[in-house]
Amino acid sequence: MKESILIFEVNDSVMKQRLRQALMPLKLRLKYVSPSDYDLTIGEIAGLGKNTSASFSTSSEEKPELSGNASANSASEIIPPPETSDIATQNTISAPMLVFVGLSGEKLDAVLANMRKKSIRIPYKAVLTPVNQNWRPYKLFGELCREHELMTRK
Repeated sequence: MKESILIFEVNDSVMKQRLRQALMPLKLRLKYVSPSDYDLTIGEIAGLGKNTSASFSTSSEEKPELSGNASANSASEIIPPPETSDIATQNTISAPMLVFVGLSGEKLDAVLANMRKKSIRIPYKAVLTPVNQNWRPYKLFGELCREHELMTRK
C-alpha cells in the first residue's frame, strides 16, 4: 500500500498550498478527492479495489483508528465543526477531512508535527483500517464528527 493522504473538502487554494508545503517533504502521495467520488468506498478511493480486505500491520506503534487533534494552537487555523450533530444522516462532508493510508506510526507523527508547524488544524482525521475501508466517505465523516463532539463536549 503506497503511503498517501486522501484529502476531502479542502477547497481553499491557500489551505491547499499550506498542506502541500507541510506534507510534500515527507514524500507522500496527496490525493484531493472529488465529491463525484463520494459514492466509492474509502478503500476504493485509496486504490485498494472493491470490497477488499487489505493487509494491515498491527504494530503497537500504530495510531488508533480515529485520531483527532486534541491540542489547539491559538495561531492555528481552526476549521469549525458542522452546525448539526446528526451529520451522519446527511450523506455529505461539510468540513475538511484527511484519511491516512499506509503510514507507519513514525510517518504519521511526522505528518501531524509538520501540520502543527504550519498551523494547519483539521480536526477530522482518520487512519484507513480494515473496518473503515468499506465505508463511504460521508459515513467516516459522520463517525469523526460524533467522536469529535464527544471529545470536545464540556
